[in-house]
Amino acid sequence: MSLRAGEHRRAHFAHRPGATCVAGETALHAMAIRAIADGLVHQSHQGRPYPMAIKCDHCDVGRMADLAREPGLSVDVDRAVAPEARPDILVRSGAGDTLFVVEVIVTHAPEESALEAFKRLGLRVIAVRPTWDALEGLREGLDALEAVDGAPKPGSTGLLSECRLPRHLADEAEHLRPCGECGADARVLTLEVAETRCYRCSGRARVLDVHLREDGRRVAVAAGAVELRGVAAVAREMNVRLEKRNSKAAGTSYLANVCQCGALLGDNFIYEGFSSTESYETDLTTPVRHYEVCRAGHWRLLAERRWPPESTAWRDLGARGLCGDRAGVFEEAKPLVSVTAFDNSADAARAIAHFMTWGRRW
Repeated sequence: MSLRAGEHRRAHFAHRPGATCVAGETALHAMAIRAIADGLVHQSHQGRPYPMAIKCDHCDVGRMADLAREPGLSVDVDRAVAPEARPDILVRSGAGDTLFVVEVIVTHAPEESALEAFKRLGLRVIAVRPTWDALEGLREGLDALEAVDGAPKPGSTGLLSECRLPRHLADEAEHLRPCGECGADARVLTLEVAETRCYRCSGRARVLDVHLREDGRRVAVAAGAVELRGVAAVAREMNVRLEKRNSKAAGTSYLANVCQCGALLGDNFIYEGFSSTESYETDLTTPVRHYEVCRAGHWRLLAERRWPPESTAWRDLGARGLCGDRAGVFEEAKPLVSVTAFDNSADAARAIAHFMTWGRRW
């Protein structure tokens, strides 16, 4: 490259005659690639972290990752991994195994064909959108850049590949599938545990969170939904107590989270307490479980994944199907709540139905 710094155009680098580069790139793009590549190798060989904040808006999880945790890693710059894919940086372990790729985005994102090739090869793709102000810091990590969920914003990092955090469900999890045991409709769900302090015994009480994937996002559904046959037995394996109890406010019985002391859990003894005033927090010490669940009540464990260090996970403030026979697991969610008393307002029945289905008051 040659520096062109004339009087009529802004200073820039240009290829020398006969250069064999396959594509043009800006000075910021080239310098960011070199800073990241050198930084990864240096931090790994020095036994220091190369941090990057990861945030996934689809599964509501974040964490601080160390991209240099593999000792003795190496990098290749602008090396083809497939005919249609030539990542800016290819990162390998000391043993030569491919770990992930980094794409530095200044003027345009990678082609869809390249992203498909990365997916086919099982490669994580990290997107870095550098700025001149952040350039020097790239030698020590990406944590100074804002973690975003794939949004095209300068001064940010994100994932262009599928999230691998334990709660995340793949795109195909949105679709019904035949149960491997009986052939009935089945779908993939995640189960995890949240904890709060029991109002009666002041001990740590555990509740079950059930999630499905819909329209590319995580949706919380009631663990006590009638659709989820056999959920109480699965809950016991995760040290959560589900029992059929009667709610005077709702005027009905339903499968509810119960503390080990026997106290019902949640706002006004209503399922789980998905309100902004509740102190429920995801238990990051209990692994997340992925199940294939069918209408007939067969539960097939697909995976059990532990939370990575320094993870954060936030809960939905809403859930659906809290007392109804449908939570949207196999059919459209439908509130079916028999209400005898909630408050003195004329809309008491609608208010309790809304709360028990969506988890928040009007």
